[in-house]
Amino acid sequence: MFKTSCGAPLVRGACTSVAALAAAGALSFGGAACAAESGPIATQAPDVAAKAPDAPELEEVVISAPKGTAAALAPTKAPLNAIQPTSIVTRTFIEDSVADTSDYTGIVTVTPSTAGVASNGPGLSEKDATIRGFGDGEYNVRYDGIPFGDTNDPTHHTTSYFPASTTGAVEVDRGPGRAGDLGQASFGGSIELYSRSLSDDPYAQQKATYGSWNTRNFVTTLQSGRVAQLGGAKFTANFQELWSDGALSYAHVREFNQFVKMELPITDNISLTALATHNSGKINQPDNDGITLAQEAKYGKSFSMSNDPALPTYFGYNTVTKHTDFEYIRLAGHLAHGFSFEETGYTYSYRNSTLSATDTTQSLPDMIAGTYPGWGTKAGPKGNEDVAGYDKLNSYRVWGDIARASQDFAFGGVTGQARAGIWYEVAVTQRHRYDIDWTLGGAPNPIEKPPASGPIPPSDIQFVEHSGWTQYQPFLDVEIHPLAALSITPGVKYLHFTRTVDAPVASKTRLVDFSSQETFQRTTPYLNVNYRVDSQWSVYGQYAQGFLVPPLKVFYVPLPNEHPAVKPQLSTNYQLGAVYNANDLTFDADVYYIQFTNKFGTVGPKSNNYYVNLPGTVVYKGVEGEATYAMRFGLALFANGSVNSAKDDTGNQIKEAPEWTAALGLIYKGHGFTASMINKFVGPSWADNGEPAAYKINAYNTTNLVVGYDFGRFKIQGGIYNLFDNRNVTDISINDGPTPNPLDNHDQYWWQPERSFQLTLRATL
Repeated sequence: MFKTSCGAPLVRGACTSVAALAAAGALSFGGAACAAESGPIATQAPDVAAKAPDAPELEEVVISAPKGTAAALAPTKAPLNAIQPTSIVTRTFIEDSVADTSDYTGIVTVTPSTAGVASNGPGLSEKDATIRGFGDGEYNVRYDGIPFGDTNDPTHHTTSYFPASTTGAVEVDRGPGRAGDLGQASFGGSIELYSRSLSDDPYAQQKATYGSWNTRNFVTTLQSGRVAQLGGAKFTANFQELWSDGALSYAHVREFNQFVKMELPITDNISLTALATHNSGKINQPDNDGITLAQEAKYGKSFSMSNDPALPTYFGYNTVTKHTDFEYIRLAGHLAHGFSFEETGYTYSYRNSTLSATDTTQSLPDMIAGTYPGWGTKAGPKGNEDVAGYDKLNSYRVWGDIARASQDFAFGGVTGQARAGIWYEVAVTQRHRYDIDWTLGGAPNPIEKPPASGPIPPSDIQFVEHSGWTQYQPFLDVEIHPLAALSITPGVKYLHFTRTVDAPVASKTRLVDFSSQETFQRTTPYLNVNYRVDSQWSVYGQYAQGFLVPPLKVFYVPLPNEHPAVKPQLSTNYQLGAVYNANDLTFDADVYYIQFTNKFGTVGPKSNNYYVNLPGTVVYKGVEGEATYAMRFGLALFANGSVNSAKDDTGNQIKEAPEWTAALGLIYKGHGFTASMINKFVGPSWADNGEPAAYKINAYNTTNLVVGYDFGRFKIQGGIYNLFDNRNVTDISINDGPTPNPLDNHDQYWWQPERSFQLTLRATL
């Protein structure tokens, strides 16, 4: 029998999900959470985080290996029953090796083929991860199995919902998955976030973090344990408060998160789970952040804003305020004769109120003249033009329901499970952008041209837009076991997505548009195979098609109701891989080939372009692998790497797709000490298609060192992030293109943040 890292025997079937992995990590980590070391981990009722009945289960050898083995120490690993390239990051790694202020990008970038660096410091600004070169909006992000994202397109705000303190585990799936893996962007895979699991034993925990840039972070966690008077119900609450001046000049950050979760056993086989979280935050930054090479040359790589009210870069003119919430209720259970069900109702909202200067960039000629592009209606001498800006709102509410059911079957020697369900969702969105004059205290700035026809709106309004969608996705998977060691899972999913736009003042045209509507449909097949060679070794293969729903901007055309028909972006995935999990070694590797068509892009002049499906194809192909080798005395060596080709019809790497990634590190856990030193490498990429030399982003790497000592009830932990203070370019936004003198353009650049530290104290009662 395997044991948990606390030394307690694991009850078979007690932790057969990613959520259970998170629970095992939590039980093995906290002082009081591990107080009852001599007792077993109780079997849990069906849990929301398990994605039951459609979730891939983690193998016991992965989640319950003895302390000091490769499986227990590995930062990221794949389960033996993987059906596609998968990397799981445990709660233990999040606690021991990730910055306490981090968001999920800071967690997932340890996995193969990922990249992403927050320029304002760990978790102190948004920076979405790329996966194999697929950018945010081209893959799904789910929380406890529920897809979420923006209503403009399926992009995400990494600091706006779920900080690391509320994340129990993360799974990166580099493929469309099964038919029951939901979302609008199965095209590029998914990032699965799982909430913190609930403990059987009560405890209270307080963490206090202080770090560079006057960063202060406080996390309070309360666990009720099993409450016998309420039928064994369990509750948890988590409160996080974060303040920081940020790595960039005047980029102040304030983030506050409240999280509660409840599990209530209804019967021995049926449970009710409810979760609610609210996040509010404010950061000083321009709406379009990043600085020019001319600004970097004069002010340095950490420049963002100033404290001069006469300039567009004044931090008081550039603020982003966000409020989000996310709630669900889930009823799940196992009934007689192999039948299981899960019913989830949920809602989430996002409100972004942005005040920004119109343009904070400066070229070298701008600096010499003392001007900014967004100074008034045109660039002019200082004093002749007011500081122009705008008030922008993006606010939406989403409601949805996910119903799942499964049935075990057996015919002769063939066993299996049929899984079916449907996802239904409705969204409503309000957006606007109003021109303001900062020099006049934010007064309306009447600079917009009248529309070509129809009513003339106020000349300080760029657009006012109401939009929404109604979508549903029914799905069916049938997992067949013709042999005990062989799993074959064909599946099918149907997408039906209708988007509507009602705009009193339409974007670009400023015309009235009350009748735009578009429906997108697609049926996608899936075939996943896993063969268990033995108790430690498995191989898998996948054929699957993915899709990406067109974004809202397909409606932003020169004339309303005259936009060309746009189809969902489509991918066809072929993947083969192998997983090995033994006492001293975890290893997995894969090869992939992905072809996609209907690529989204813009045509027409920059001032009046519109969105279409571009001709041609893009082929993604590569090799990925990761391994952890456990040496003696609780020390392990970790490494992963990938070679990633993402080429268009010209044979050039597409923009923002690194050619390779790698990670290498040492991890130690024993005798109360925890330590990790991990170096993440990201290979060269380009900021534009065609591999232009002027927009090549050279390879860069970041090394993080984290060391801690656990006294039992108390723990102290210190981290140094970007240990060697590398300050390389990580991203470029192209505005007016290269010139003979790079200092003369308004393209915007981002650099790795400077070396920083954090010190965390934790007390558990």
